[in-house]
Order: sequence, then C-alpha cells, then structure tokens
Amino acid sequence: MEPTKDEISRAAGYFHEANQLLAQRFNYSLVAHSMALTAYATCIGFGSANNPIVAALVAFFGAYYSIVQFIITHPLSKRIDALRAAYLMKDDVYLVYKNAVGGNRPRGVQSVHVPFVLFFCWALLFVYALVASFRLGLPF
Repeated sequence: MEPTKDEISRAAGYFHEANQLLAQRFNYSLVAHSMALTAYATCIGFGSANNPIVAALVAFFGAYYSIVQFIITHPLSKRIDALRAAYLMKDDVYLVYKNAVGGNRPRGVQSVHVPFVLFFCWALLFVYALVASFRLGLPF
C-alpha cells in the first residue's frame, strides 16, 4: 500500500526533527569530549600540573561517554533510516533531493564510527595515564 501525501508529509516532519535531534546530540558529545580532552591534557602533565590518576579517571569517563553516545544515537539513526525507507523513498521530491550530487552519504558515521573511534582513543589515553602513573611510582 502506497503512503498518502499526508503520511509522507508527517514522516518528513518526524524525519526533520529526528535529524535535528541527532545533530544536537552529536554536537553536544563533541563539546563534552573536547572539554574532557582539555582536562586530560592538563592532568597528564602537558601543563604545569601532573596528576596521571585524575587523567586516567577522565579518560575512563571519556571511554564511558563514547559508549553512551553510541547507545543514544544508534537507535535514533535506525529510526531515521526506517522513516526514510518506509515513506520518504516513495516521495518524488525526496528522491530528487537524495539522488542529487552529494546526496548519498555513508550511513552510521555519527552513530557508529565516531563513538567507536573516540572509545579507542580514550582507551589509549587511559593506558598512557596508567603508564605515567606507574613511572611516577603512584599507586593505582
């Protein structure tokens, strides 16, 4: 059964709002990771302070937040894909937009690839902080 124009219009509204929510969550997470990285760099000794234990805790939080980022964005991107497949791909106007130059972008960059790369980076920074802690003879 083909969707009606009203259903396609409603789906486009949901699609727009879901994309906005995904963008907001992604932007917020990048700001949070940036602040955590600044805290990490300050604590690891790149500045005047040298507190690798706190740096390790910051790195642990960064890795944890990467997992949270995946958990909250991946299901949202799946819902966006479901709306696109069920309604928008049956709309002639959307198909013109989607098939235009640059209309096909890789799926899952914001919701899968970025959180996993951030997790990996934070895990490396966590290990680096532990090594720095042991070099200073700090119990950890």
